[in-house]
Amino acid sequence: EAQTTEVWEAATGRSVAVLDIGHCRGVAFHPDESVLAVAGGGTIYAVELPSGKILRSLPNAHPGDGIFAIAFSGDGLTLATISGEGSLKAWSWPALTLKTSTTLSGKLEAMSPVSLTLTRRGNRAAANSILGRVHVVDIAKGREYGTFGNVAGAPAHGMHAELRYSLA
Repeated sequence: EAQTTEVWEAATGRSVAVLDIGHCRGVAFHPDESVLAVAGGGTIYAVELPSGKILRSLPNAHPGDGIFAIAFSGDGLTLATISGEGSLKAWSWPALTLKTSTTLSGKLEAMSPVSLTLTRRGNRAAANSILGRVHVVDIAKGREYGTFGNVAGAPAHGMHAELRYSLA
């Protein structure tokens, strides 16, 4: 896997920063676009934009496991991460203190989570795996309250490919 993460300016296609962050599986813009959260291995990095300066990091956010997806709530007050073993954690932003931790039922399918999204206030999250099973979590209560497969009859079945690969 790559040992660096590169930040590009979309308007020009120009590289603005090469970060010394390896094993990156997920990135998320803060809603005010001033910070990029990067999941590198088991560490959360807060990167200032557009400078690319690493402001701080939280190593070992998921002990013994890597972070596979990361997302901000719409209000920017919650950051969520999910590990390959299906441990979903919600963090207060910008303090990066743990709000809650929930282990998803039966873990996610082999090949681990591919996307994660939060509601505007960060009180609910949804994560899916490469096989398309979606897990919905009540972050405030710290529990999973539903799952569904991306099959005929499932909510939003018409978005089959989009649900399988990304919830954002």
